[in-house]
Amino acid sequence: SQHVTGIGVTLLATSLAFLMLTPALIEATASPGYALMTGAIGIAALYAFIRHERRAYDPVLPLALMRDVDFLLPNVTAVIVHFVSFAVPLMVPYFLVRTAGYGALESGAVLAFSPAGLLIGSALTARTVAAMGARKTALLGALLVCVGSATIAVWPWLPALPVMLGSLLLHGIGIGLFHVAYTDLVVAALPRGARGVAGSLTMVTRTVGVMTAATALTALTHQLETRAIAAGVAPTAAFGQTYTAVFVIVTLLLVVFYAATALRRA
Repeated sequence: SQHVTGIGVTLLATSLAFLMLTPALIEATASPGYALMTGAIGIAALYAFIRHERRAYDPVLPLALMRDVDFLLPNVTAVIVHFVSFAVPLMVPYFLVRTAGYGALESGAVLAFSPAGLLIGSALTARTVAAMGARKTALLGALLVCVGSATIAVWPWLPALPVMLGSLLLHGIGIGLFHVAYTDLVVAALPRGARGVAGSLTMVTRTVGVMTAATALTALTHQLETRAIAAGVAPTAAFGQTYTAVFVIVTLLLVVFYAATALRRA
């Protein structure tokens, strides 16, 4: 059983690694050959993983449960929320140093408000779930992440310290609320003997969201900033435009996703 599980883990890790590498190679190399090769390997490994999981007695991911929309949606939402939330550690440190002019110590102190908010949100989750239920708590958390991201997008035009601290704190509270409530949903949906699978699934969705964001948002940032500078925009202004564009895009991604799921429910 451990050998079979090891095959599934290896195939999943291989597919994720090669698929996440593909966008970076598209950006870094002039020839698309390497990117096509890594993309093909990633897709082949993902196909092999799905076939293996369908036959496995003790699968890494419960594919049968993934056909249940009520179980699938929270997991897809987790990927998107983690994708959106990764824009903060990716972009905000550069803004604080390049635009706001903060030093390393001041930048670290400002950034600390995001994990501080995460701790507050996690601590509030139990009471919030008791009052609203796990699904509504997860929705509330995702909405706070969305509002926080939208507020962070206006920093170049409103670089006041209270705005920065408040938006990072709000963003972190949203992540804390969402992640704990989402974990509760996944654990409750699986039998007691599969609690390990539930924990693994929450890590998979987080990893996919963060890895995808690290690759896609880095490529997007480079493209937008390069084009702005090529158009004659000063480097500082080009970064400000790019910074805002990235946060607007990730905010809209979450808004569009929730609008689509609401329409499906209706």
